[in-house]
Amino acid sequence: MAGLKPGVGYGEGAGIAVAVDTLTVVPFSTASVDTATCPIDRGAAAPGSVTNSSNGEGIFKPLLDGLLGPTQFPFEWEQYTPYSELSPLPKLKEHKRVTLTPAQLDKFVGRYGLSPQVVLTVTAGKDRLFIQENDEPKQEYLAESDHDFYSTASSDEVTFATAEGNAAQVMILHLDGKDIALKRLQ
Repeated sequence: MAGLKPGVGYGEGAGIAVAVDTLTVVPFSTASVDTATCPIDRGAAAPGSVTNSSNGEGIFKPLLDGLLGPTQFPFEWEQYTPYSELSPLPKLKEHKRVTLTPAQLDKFVGRYGLSPQVVLTVTAGKDRLFIQENDEPKQEYLAESDHDFYSTASSDEVTFATAEGNAAQVMILHLDGKDIALKRLQ
């Protein structure tokens, strides 16, 4: 990677466009019009990093310094906090797991939609549910009550609204302090 002059764009996300001899990173944020361009040799690999974290840019400088050696980047970004100075993530809420029967779990199995582009499929396995958004990997959810479930991999929680023992008609996702209701698709 000799002669590689990396650049960084920032915003709500980053896209990568490749020209013949140039790698350009273009942020999707309307708050930033910055782009970063670095020349690359044909056939050479160039490192890239994209994150969904609210402060993911905090790891960029240490990561790139480790890969490329000391870099000179414009790290005086608005609200930038170096990775080493970030507060520790809060502990996940502790849940008390309960066991539901296969018949109880079957009430929740189905497809729930927020829009035609966002469909969550709920399946049951042994004593747990799995929720899959579109073509994403399945996420495991364990029961906390006869209608409340929690993710084993994140702070996400879900509540199913049922009517007197019938199949659930609404799934409510509890994500980052927001409640998002999805209706069962027929």
